[in-house]
Amino acid sequence: MTEATPTPSRQKGKHLTLEDRLAIQTLFRDGRTITEIARLLNCVKNTIRRELVRGRVLDAQGNPDYDPRLAHDRYCLRRLACHRPPRVASPD
Repeated sequence: MTEATPTPSRQKGKHLTLEDRLAIQTLFRDGRTITEIARLLNCVKNTIRRELVRGRVLDAQGNPDYDPRLAHDRYCLRRLACHRPPRVASPD
C-alpha cells in the first residue's frame, strides 16, 4: 500500500483542496476505509463520503472510481452558484 502524507495542519471546517482530493484518490485506490481516510486527512467521515459521491466515475470495466479533478470542478461550480450575485448600482 502507498502511504499518503496526512495533512494534520488542515483545519476542521475548511473546504477540501485539490491536494486533499488527490490524497483521497490515492487512499481510496489503496483500499482504505472512509474512516481511515477521514482520520488521515483530519476531517469528518461524512465529508469523505460526500466527496467520493461528488467525484464518482466508472472505469472502463464499469467499476466505480474517484476522479479528484472532476470532483474539484463540481465543487467550484457549486461554490460559484451558491454566492449572492453582486448588486448592480442603480442609474441616477
